[in-house]
Amino acid sequence: MSGLSSASPSLCLLGGFSLIVGDRSVALGSSGRRVLAYLALSDKPVTRSRLARSLWPEQADDRARANLRSAIWRMPSEGRGMMLEDGTFLSLDAATTIDAARIVVDEISIIGSRCGRFKPALDLLAKSAVDVNSLISEQYSLSEGIQAMERAGARGVLKVLLRPST
Repeated sequence: MSGLSSASPSLCLLGGFSLIVGDRSVALGSSGRRVLAYLALSDKPVTRSRLARSLWPEQADDRARANLRSAIWRMPSEGRGMMLEDGTFLSLDAATTIDAARIVVDEISIIGSRCGRFKPALDLLAKSAVDVNSLISEQYSLSEGIQAMERAGARGVLKVLLRPST
């Protein structure tokens, strides 16, 4: 198993993805960010096959596993160094600081949005001209975050909502 060697990294998932090691920001490609974010939200080690299928559901299993290998290989050493791997399972080193705990502790509501022309969109919403409920495919509790991520990546799914656990 590999692991961290020096300064413990901080993985920020809220307000934009970032990986900070020591006092510097580490650049990651989109696939590397997806891998680390998934592992950060997993409460236990994940098999390589499950991770690959979850992140690339539209691909055949062989292609999804190849994408995962490529994403890990292209990651800078700081990203690879924070992953624990035993050949089958992947997880993040326990020394990694993850800001996702703020979601629960601070009772944060996360509402996704794509960049675009907000004024016309808000006007349509104010007039109830858009049925937003029909855009929500499914709702999950926060404790089901991994399943929600997997579902959100499925073909035909528009929006998946995470609700605080009760």
